[in-house]
Amino acid sequence: MKNFIVALSTAVLFSAAAFAGGASEPNHAIGVSAPNPAAGVSAPNQKVVAYGDLNLGSQDGVVALRNRIVAAAVEVCAANAVKDSRSDRQCRDAAVRNAINEIGRKFSEHLASAQ
Repeated sequence: MKNFIVALSTAVLFSAAAFAGGASEPNHAIGVSAPNPAAGVSAPNQKVVAYGDLNLGSQDGVVALRNRIVAAAVEVCAANAVKDSRSDRQCRDAAVRNAINEIGRKFSEHLASAQ
């Protein structure tokens, strides 16, 4: 998991570098949700993670965002009534991966629209 986070942090850092130096970032928040709601849960629990206050052009900013995403994933997966530790870890890993992919998608769309 640590290597996965480092690789994704690096990808976010490079994507965010385009926004360093005063350029605006698209929508400064991301939703983190449990990927597969447990039986009896009508909709996936979601937590919004803001990152507009972070400098994603710095390693410290990327680490802070990753920590916020992981904390949100822990919260939404716990609220999703995942019962065993393996399912809980899979839920958290998928929620983190999905949130980081969504941030990458937002940056890519923002860059594409600037052309």
